[in-house]
Amino acid sequence: FLYIPIGPPGQVTAVLAIATDSIGNLGRLFTDDLEEIEEGPIEAIRSTGASGTQTVSFGMLSQVSRSFIAWTLYILEINTRIAISLGVVGAGGLGLMIRNSQDLFEFQQTAAGLVMVFIVVLGIELISSRIRARLRPGEHEGKGLIEAIRGLF
Repeated sequence: FLYIPIGPPGQVTAVLAIATDSIGNLGRLFTDDLEEIEEGPIEAIRSTGASGTQTVSFGMLSQVSRSFIAWTLYILEINTRIAISLGVVGAGGLGLMIRNSQDLFEFQQTAAGLVMVFIVVLGIELISSRIRARLRPGEHEGKGLIEAIRGLF
């Protein structure tokens, strides 16, 4: 509702709303991770005479990069679902196609749209879970596509 005065409800306002929510959530999650950084590695790097950029790169970001990637993938999954839901209420995209085909009683197109939603959400979930598993040492070995799909349910 914050962006409705900028323009009518549609694609632009939906993108702005999703972006604002994502930036807020990621900012909060990243800040929480940065607050839990251990000072030992940072002081060790500083004691070698490293510059500020090197201290941030090798002392701070090396401790939080995996969690930053995991949180970003999590927000991507959420945003995919939100975008489809907003499409159903008129913001465009795949959700709007499903709603329009329902309104016109074109149930084959509705079913095709729902299958596409399932494929998109499942695909993003599988890719995201595989990347997150690779970020955790020892979890990505021997896990095939079927096991990954079973792990989702």
